[in-house]
Amino acid sequence: MALGVNDIAGGATMFRAAYGVITQPWGPWSVTLGVGKGRETPLPGTRQPLDGVFGGVDYRLPAGLLPGSLTLSAEHDARQALAGARWTSPALPALAGARFSVTAHRTFERGAMPGRTAMGFFLTLPFGEHVAAAGGTEAAPSSAATAPATAPSPAAESEPARLGRLQAALVALGLERVRVGQMARDWVVEYQNHRYGRHELDAAGLVLGMAAQAAPPEVERIVLSALKAGQPVMTLSVSAQAWRDFVRDGGAGGALQASLQVQRGRGLDARLVDWLSDTPGPATLLQLRMTPHLAYTVGTELGAFDHSLALRVAATVPLWQGAQVVANVQQRVSVSEQAQPGGAFASLRQPQGLQALALHQTLWLGQHAVVGGAVGVFEYDAQGMEGEALLFVPGRDDVVRLRGRQLERRPGMPVGGQLQQWASYRWVPKFDGWARGTWVEAGWQRYADKSTGPMLTLSRWWGDF
Repeated sequence: MALGVNDIAGGATMFRAAYGVITQPWGPWSVTLGVGKGRETPLPGTRQPLDGVFGGVDYRLPAGLLPGSLTLSAEHDARQALAGARWTSPALPALAGARFSVTAHRTFERGAMPGRTAMGFFLTLPFGEHVAAAGGTEAAPSSAATAPATAPSPAAESEPARLGRLQAALVALGLERVRVGQMARDWVVEYQNHRYGRHELDAAGLVLGMAAQAAPPEVERIVLSALKAGQPVMTLSVSAQAWRDFVRDGGAGGALQASLQVQRGRGLDARLVDWLSDTPGPATLLQLRMTPHLAYTVGTELGAFDHSLALRVAATVPLWQGAQVVANVQQRVSVSEQAQPGGAFASLRQPQGLQALALHQTLWLGQHAVVGGAVGVFEYDAQGMEGEALLFVPGRDDVVRLRGRQLERRPGMPVGGQLQQWASYRWVPKFDGWARGTWVEAGWQRYADKSTGPMLTLSRWWGDF
């Protein structure tokens, strides 16, 4: 059941309506029935969509007739009858379980409203717990009896062979600079993650799960050392058996929480580890990330949608530990008429070219402070430098942040405007219940136009969002 309101703001309110709707599935069938109230239409003999009783019937064809799924639909939107079809592809592992969809529908002529045919193309991206299900992955067999007859039994496999198999599996999953080894009765895994970008703990959970499952019973703990730009940023240690129990049984995992230890920076002395090989696994020498940047207006008196769409490509080349060269290039892709030079929204038109080219260096100062700096060309044509320092308050999750940027002065820039500074304190209270995951950050800023003032940010986290 759903209640909704369409087109409640902005200049484009042609389909303003309030409605209630119910959908009920029965096997391959799905029936929808709703009622809505739309605004009056200025054209005699016509009605608005969702103004009155509307509904539809869907039928999903049996699986196996073709890849993916095909659904046939017949609908009435309180104005016109429609018929159509929707095909959805299988989940695509290469796109993190995303699916492509193609729709085609035909509206039938009624009074002053002509019939027409329309098509749509969609890409659906799964989030949260739906990612694993959408990917169609299956758990590995838990019994050695299901393994091929040529595979050695786990009991007969040597410790180096197990470690080598774990390293090969992690490399195959896309992790970089992978090293595996032993430290007393612990297994140690060092890795760098560029593939699993939604949250760094996605990669950590993946490595922990595979290491705990591959480790023999005599291994007490799994120790992870996560790298960024070849430099340790986090060390995580957990009981191997507690993690196996958590993966198998789920739940809060009290034993897991009690055994979990996390340290920032280098919490592991690599010299104490008996590495399977001193040479880490392969790593990419060039990383590319493409990001769309859209500036737009919607529903103004001049147009329904005026925009400037640009594509930003960031190229990163790692150098020595903690150092990398970063180049950002921006290219305009699409600009509407009113966003062209001389148009009403010319200010939306985004610049293009080499946006930044800089050498970055990051250093850890113990476990409670990290500093980073960059020198190069910023804002397309201004030489300068920028830096940031983070101080993690001992015994708390609070963070002190200091940032600054010094650019060469350019024409039109106010005197002293090339200097920007930020200072803030992030308070992370240990609340429970509804207030858990709340951050408060307060500070002071000096902007490029020489204006200064306080800032206050309240953040509330629900999981990763």
